Amino acid sequence: MKNIVITGIGIVSPSGIGRQEFWKNLQAGKDTAAEVVNFSTDDFSVNHAAEVRNFKASDYLEAPRLRHLDRSALMLLAAAKLCLDDAGLKVSPANTDDVGIVTGTTFSHLWPTMEFDKEVFKE
Repeated sequence: MKNIVITGIGIVSPSGIGRQEFWKNLQAGKDTAAEVVNFSTDDFSVNHAAEVRNFKASDYLEAPRLRHLDRSALMLLAAAKLCLDDAGLKVSPANTDDVGIVTGTTFSHLWPTMEFDKEVFKE
């Protein structure tokens, strides 16, 4: 049995992107709820939420591979990259079987599914 060691943390959240920004805002008790800007809330009774702002996947990932992924998948990959960077770990053929990343997320692929359903039910 091998030991498990947490060596890095990668965070993409409304409270901050990256371990340092997240922790600083958490300690300061920063309120992240504001008017939603990532999509129209015209059909909803609520228009305020805590959403991740100022997230550009290209700041963390190589641009050519990004266009086919939805926003939540991009955030997940960015968080994984931040985790590896925080750990100072480079994944290689020699260590790939010993490296793992545990993630936590919310609705994940809900938005593209909803958009697809809207198109299907229009017909």
